[in-house]
Amino acid sequence: MFNLYLAIIVVIVIIIIYILAVNEIIREEIFSWMLKVPIEAIAVFDDDLINGSIYFTEDIIEGDIVVEVDLNSTNKDLLGKHTLMIYYLANVFDDPIANLGNMDFIDLGDYTLLSKYTFKNKKLKLRGINNIVGRGIAIHDNNVIISKSVIGYSKI
Repeated sequence: MFNLYLAIIVVIVIIIIYILAVNEIIREEIFSWMLKVPIEAIAVFDDDLINGSIYFTEDIIEGDIVVEVDLNSTNKDLLGKHTLMIYYLANVFDDPIANLGNMDFIDLGDYTLLSKYTFKNKKLKLRGINNIVGRGIAIHDNNVIISKSVIGYSKI
């Protein structure tokens, strides 16, 4: 009987080790407190209207995400304030008739192009199942998307 219990425990331990080795999301959720290296992500804008990038960096101590916005435009008509929004789906831009008012998004606020901004945000995450990596980010001008990108890891 003791050998049966020992065999069951060994099988369970092997299954747990296999799951942790294969599934990165589960591994990060369980061991995130041990991962002291901050994660960095970036969204690059490089089109006819907007150029620049937005960096997202974890502040491990405070639990915030530091957002550094560095965007500019050669189009003088776009130098006013614009809204930055992160969408829950990266492919939100593929639907030209999408009703942006009904989609789930995170509004990062209004910013002026040709300026650099740095701010902290507690709602954004770069770890776990609710992270912003792989999600779409857009610059809006009067509810019209004028530039878009997808957030990706800046270091692998």
